[in-house]
Amino acid sequence: MLRKATGMAGIVVFSSPFEGFNEGFQFALESLALSFMNLLHLPTMPRWAVYVHATPSEQLSLVAAKDGQVMSQTGRNLPLLVRDVLQASCLAWPRWAHRQATKAQSMAAAWIVPDAQIFSFECVCEPHWGPRDVAAECRLEASARIHLPSAELALAYHVHRLSNGALRVKVDVCQQSLMAEHKERLKNLGLQLQVFTTLSQVTGMSSFLGLSLPVQQALHERIGLQVPTLLAQGELTC
Repeated sequence: MLRKATGMAGIVVFSSPFEGFNEGFQFALESLALSFMNLLHLPTMPRWAVYVHATPSEQLSLVAAKDGQVMSQTGRNLPLLVRDVLQASCLAWPRWAHRQATKAQSMAAAWIVPDAQIFSFECVCEPHWGPRDVAAECRLEASARIHLPSAELALAYHVHRLSNGALRVKVDVCQQSLMAEHKERLKNLGLQLQVFTTLSQVTGMSSFLGLSLPVQQALHERIGLQVPTLLAQGELTC
């Protein structure tokens, strides 16, 4: 579904209020549906991802990927993670590091949260509804369910057909303020937030990071095991 909208299968991009119809589980930051295609055709640029772990206190894994090579580190202090992974990236990719030193370019990043942190629901989709109708109805329903003004919400919606022919729309909701907070947080560290997504979007993240699907799946598994291991070793505390 997402190929039609962005050329990227499965990536979750939140859209701002009244920005239009997003096909698939996608959320966009402001109008950041902007240069996804251009971004994906910049193989010389590493891509970054912050994975949020489902722990009582925030535990993060930072990933940098370029040319199929991946570096990651897990901890609680994001500035330190960025510093350490950036240093390792400069050693691993010296040509890119030299270009960055002479002419710095923004470093595109994704923020990945556990699926449970996104509010989801389904509702009826009338067959005569067009994209604008779907967007408006989903926004009204989400506002009523979450008890927040619709302008404060970012939505993704995916229309699917049941076996009996009826149409349903799956809606995923996130607060705009949450994305703005993460965007500013990464901006202060030299990263540009372009994708806000959930852990289940493995295929989309493999496209964003430029990794094969098996490598991306292995990365997700490794990241998932890092926090319990470090907690058991006493290197992280909840």
